[in-house]
Amino acid sequence: MKTEKKQIKNTAGMFDLFKGFTMIVIVLGHTLQEFKSLHLDNVFSLLGITVITLFVISGYGFRKKGIKKTFTQQFQLICVPYLITSVLTAGGLFFFRVLFFRNIVSAFKEMVKTFIGLLFGFSETFEIHGISLYSCGPMWYLLALFLGWNIVNIVLNYVPEKIAPIVIIVIAGVGYATVTAAFDPWSYHRGMFAALFLYIGYLCKKYKILTNTWKMRYKAILIGCFVAGIIIYLITRNAELVMTIFFPLAFICPILLIKLFLMLNCCRGFISNKIRSIGRYSMYFLCVHTFEYKAFPIYYVVERVHSYMGIAIVCIVRLVVDIALCAITVKVVDYVKQHSQAKGNTI
Repeated sequence: MKTEKKQIKNTAGMFDLFKGFTMIVIVLGHTLQEFKSLHLDNVFSLLGITVITLFVISGYGFRKKGIKKTFTQQFQLICVPYLITSVLTAGGLFFFRVLFFRNIVSAFKEMVKTFIGLLFGFSETFEIHGISLYSCGPMWYLLALFLGWNIVNIVLNYVPEKIAPIVIIVIAGVGYATVTAAFDPWSYHRGMFAALFLYIGYLCKKYKILTNTWKMRYKAILIGCFVAGIIIYLITRNAELVMTIFFPLAFICPILLIKLFLMLNCCRGFISNKIRSIGRYSMYFLCVHTFEYKAFPIYYVVERVHSYMGIAIVCIVRLVVDIALCAITVKVVDYVKQHSQAKGNTI
């Protein structure tokens, strides 16, 4: 009797499980890195592959359109939430600074520096004449996505298909080469580098790489390399060495991770469905996490935690708070949309 192989199909929520998992990893990573005594910096550099994978997933849904139409759509979809979050984050930071430190002048200065950093989209804190303008936090991803998406669209509109990959690689190379630049408004170098992974996602859909069944030998080679990288890291504790040896896998690992989570889509339990819910609203989740990450002085709590149990409690509470804020945001956005539609129908 022959066993039927499950065919992976293109569906609207096919990546929700992975996106939800990545949002949880981001929150836990940002929390644990505050506890310097854990020495987990190298681990977080390896976990960065999950964020790169998000670009591949975004590219999977890419469609070539007119330059102006794409820019307008992406601005409304990405930049408008970014700007709203920036205003709320600056206001939230002022509120919490006054609440915890009782200094209105200092709180106002920090709010201004944070808001300017958010408006310019600095991926790292930028200093000018001794004044620090703070980074935009996790929302650099949104700016990189906006820029990368428009870059890919321009290339596919104006560059012949045969040389498009070369142009994308050159643009990504320039972005990677300028990653150490002190001045990086709107996370431009990350956006240029992200264009490569968006294009990889586009090719994955075009050639049905994720939905077709892979041959066993290819699976074995990829999984073997992945496991070898983990073993080398556990032995050497040197993340840079692993990234150097397995640099070509930087382009393969995202596809492997996506494929793995697509196979896990058969899991339909309570926990997996809740993770999918987070993934479904991943952009809102990233925005509210940025609000909490930038506005609330987490170090005020970290300084008072001195046990593994305390660290675990901080991680759980932070995750729960972000989930609750995301749920509220979804309700508010839905209400605004319904109210706008009703008003439009009345007119």
